[in-house]
Amino acid sequence: MGRIFVVRLRRVQAMRLTSVLALVTLLPSAALAQEPDTVTLADLTIAGVRYDSDTTGTRAKLGAPLQIRRADRPNSDGVVLTTWYYPNLILSFAPDDHRYTAIVQGPRYRTTRGIVIGDSLAKVRRLYGRPLAEVYGSELVYASSTKLTTLGITFYIKGGRVSEIMLGKVISVD
Repeated sequence: MGRIFVVRLRRVQAMRLTSVLALVTLLPSAALAQEPDTVTLADLTIAGVRYDSDTTGTRAKLGAPLQIRRADRPNSDGVVLTTWYYPNLILSFAPDDHRYTAIVQGPRYRTTRGIVIGDSLAKVRRLYGRPLAEVYGSELVYASSTKLTTLGITFYIKGGRVSEIMLGKVISVD
């Protein structure tokens, strides 16, 4: 009985490994196949703060945050983030003080292609094309063709409208 369990477990592990390898192989080509194009580093700019900006440049552009929190433990990518809170904007920074993600929660901030909170799903599709991944019309992920495709934009949709936007490292490497 114990031997049968081990054999089944190894088969399941082999199938999972095959699935992961297939996804890793297809992900870069899927990202490159987006229409009209992939997300560029310039697309990851929000509130005038570029993706590659650091905390000093961010503070110079946006001023002091309302609150700063440092995570107690690493995220799913193994990175301990420091998070800055502004009205309707949350910025996370990696240990090297460079931006990791930005989360837009209100209509004050516009993506470089012109999407704001409250815009329609149809407008997102018109301005960004076909997403790399979509979760039942409630989440659209657009990826960059650089940095091993971990960079991108995720649009969260509720009731056919954009409810939140995440820019930066939106695709986990695990």
